[in-house]
Amino acid sequence: CMPIPMGIVKKAAVWLFGKPITINFNGDDAVEKDLLRAWKLNKMDTKLVQLAIDGGVEGNVVLKFTYDELASIPLKFQVLSATTKVKFFYDPHDTDKLLMARIQYPYMDPSNGKWYWYREEWTEDKEIHYIPIEATNVALKDRAYAIAANPFHPAIEPNKEWTISDVKPNNFGVIPVFNIKNWNNGTQFGQGDLFDLTRIIDRINLTYHLIDGSNQLEINPLKAFIDLEPMEGDSIDVPAKPGGSVSLASTETEDGVPKSGKIEIIESNQKIKESMFNYANELKNMLFDATGSVFPRQDQITNKGALTQSVVQQIYAPLIETVGEKRKAYGTNGICEFLTLVVRGLANLGVKPYTNLKNVKLGDEKLEAKITWFAELTMSEDEKFAAFDRIDRGIK
Repeated sequence: CMPIPMGIVKKAAVWLFGKPITINFNGDDAVEKDLLRAWKLNKMDTKLVQLAIDGGVEGNVVLKFTYDELASIPLKFQVLSATTKVKFFYDPHDTDKLLMARIQYPYMDPSNGKWYWYREEWTEDKEIHYIPIEATNVALKDRAYAIAANPFHPAIEPNKEWTISDVKPNNFGVIPVFNIKNWNNGTQFGQGDLFDLTRIIDRINLTYHLIDGSNQLEINPLKAFIDLEPMEGDSIDVPAKPGGSVSLASTETEDGVPKSGKIEIIESNQKIKESMFNYANELKNMLFDATGSVFPRQDQITNKGALTQSVVQQIYAPLIETVGEKRKAYGTNGICEFLTLVVRGLANLGVKPYTNLKNVKLGDEKLEAKITWFAELTMSEDEKFAAFDRIDRGIK
């Protein structure tokens, strides 16, 4: 496949999280300091681009927190796949109300080299763990470290009877698993960047495949052997090695008279190739318009020395609009809500300094986390000077 889909998803993710974000928490300075310390220790800034890529591909991405006061990093954050590692159970009449989260994934036990399925479940009241089940699926074993299968699909691993190993109260008082929707389509499932666009991507791939086939034919054209046959030890069905040759002899008539053997090259007239290129480019333009992607080429920008911020902003306007919407999904309704969930969970658990916010109700501004985003585009030095000069003249 052409790398166009990955380019679309990756560019949006890099524009979203390619530069560091600034996180602030309104409620308590000590809480903010501890949250930011945990964020740094978990190296979350280095995980955000991939988090957005996963969300763009799958439609959702999951953040989970755990707390262990004896660990070197007590407050841990995890990024999990919403497709292969987490299954959410929502109220059928309220798709925003999460009833239970199930985490399930395969892992290898290094002590015996065997693969197992791990499962845990969370509700607001309970934390449930299961005895791991040995993975018997042949495909699972063969793929070893590159497992990407959906563990919830019965075709991947036969349904087995899970045995509960431990049930205890959920002292967080909240489900410590948060679902970030790449695009909120009003259902429990998010919308990926390329959902509903697979057909046009398939057409683009097919067109380039046909162009590639035409190129191959041009480089290594078909040969027609007329009244010729290979001599002993040679073959016209197997290409000659580099620098090698094939010995051919003219066939003879029934009277033993040699025929005038010849070789003809069957060449393509290439008349359709330009049309295929134009077709592929039109499809790509439609795909970019549908996804808000921008891929300007240097050779298409003629006034490279005079690209002001306003001009660049016009060029990247579709991508800027797309990223603006994603900032709501991954920021206000994503990371910010997740951190609020973390604060509520640790306050209920009795972890200092979070206990100061234990009785604060959801919706109170004291529980609000906020993100300050970087500017997508910055002014050049000349533009900064011109702006300062205008302000200076106005003051005087």
